[in-house]
Amino acid sequence: MATVTVPIHAPVIDWIMQNVHEDQVAPDVLDQLNAWKTGEKQPTLKQLEAMSRKTRIPFGYFLLQTPPDEDIALAEYRTVGSKKCRR
Repeated sequence: MATVTVPIHAPVIDWIMQNVHEDQVAPDVLDQLNAWKTGEKQPTLKQLEAMSRKTRIPFGYFLLQTPPDEDIALAEYRTVGSKKCRR
């Protein structure tokens, strides 16, 4: 059976890498994302599902053509100890 690959757009991968906490994922996850970004490899649907679980980013975000536009104005009011919110 032939494997079906899914194209992932580089700006979306950049957004995912910015929103992944590097200390919470294995180094091979970042290597795999880089390989997808450069076009060296293309993921299958199963690989995307696994990556979604590992990075804790919703599966549908991987299929977008542009990164999602986040409005975190409300989140600024929900911080612990009135600390500034990072992305």
